[in-house]
Amino acid sequence: MSQHAEPSLWAAALQRWSGLTLTAVGLAVLGVIILHPTAPESPLTWWIVNRALALQRVLPLIGLGAALSLVSTPAFTVAFFLFLVGVCFGFLAQNFLLTLLTIGPQAALHLFFTGPIASIAVGVALVPGARLRPFVLPAAATVAGIMLSLRSL
Repeated sequence: MSQHAEPSLWAAALQRWSGLTLTAVGLAVLGVIILHPTAPESPLTWWIVNRALALQRVLPLIGLGAALSLVSTPAFTVAFFLFLVGVCFGFLAQNFLLTLLTIGPQAALHLFFTGPIASIAVGVALVPGARLRPFVLPAAATVAGIMLSLRSL
């Protein structure tokens, strides 16, 4: 028997621990940004803390990360790829999509409800059991990617 682990075990371990590792790295970087001596008067620090890392943006990403960690590697790959496709599509078709989202009253005031739509999509992917999640997650990841890219405008 070889002393090296099989590649499939490495892939499973990487998928299992990637979310926690990226969270730790992100929190460390955020700590460095906030604790920097010039942070209190920096507009960039204010923007990062109050806009870029707002709960409406981070919560769907946390839920998507949790959902991605609960599926097999092929389903993970497909859902993650479709999330990236959704982000690209959201940036490219932003005018058309924002026109569709103006249906609600004062939609522009509420940023076209992109945060809640992304959160609901990810929640729908978390609700089904292990049997249905691989089928629901790709669509939810695509919707979340589109909504989060519109949210960044």
